[in-house]
Amino acid sequence: MIDITLRGRRFALPPLIVICLLIFFLVFGLTGGFSSRHYLVVSSAAGKKLFIPVEKDETFTLRYIHSIDLQPVYEFYRISPANELVLLEIRVHSFGAGLGDWQGKLVLEQGLQAVKEINLHLRNLPLRVGRIAEHTFIMKHQEFPLHKEFKGGELVTVSIQRIWGPKRGREW
Repeated sequence: MIDITLRGRRFALPPLIVICLLIFFLVFGLTGGFSSRHYLVVSSAAGKKLFIPVEKDETFTLRYIHSIDLQPVYEFYRISPANELVLLEIRVHSFGAGLGDWQGKLVLEQGLQAVKEINLHLRNLPLRVGRIAEHTFIMKHQEFPLHKEFKGGELVTVSIQRIWGPKRGREW
């Protein structure tokens, strides 16, 4: 028998059980069972969740169509070490109604107006999936169209989460 103390209580376990437990934890740990990943999580009030694997300091784009001038808007984000979304810049054809008043450096770049150096830190981003907007995340040259996963007008919350073990939702 092998004596083990857990939380002040002593247990006597047969050696075979101890060896099996050690092998289980070693294999489980080496295969990633105890590892975690960071995800951009898009969740709705109805409980639907989508998971997009991300890395810290990774940048990505949120592209959507402005509902009035029907031109694309590009918002550029970075994932901070504190698991925040950091809005870096926004690019538009022209600033119109509903696009906000951004603090930053205004420049003309590739025929678009860009506000750079915004550096707005967000723990989460509430987003109403547009019927016209076709909200799409672009990461590593791959597109993730939210408008194909959520109903038009549905409110979703976007956040960065570190998740251990299995997720409850769909991974993109």
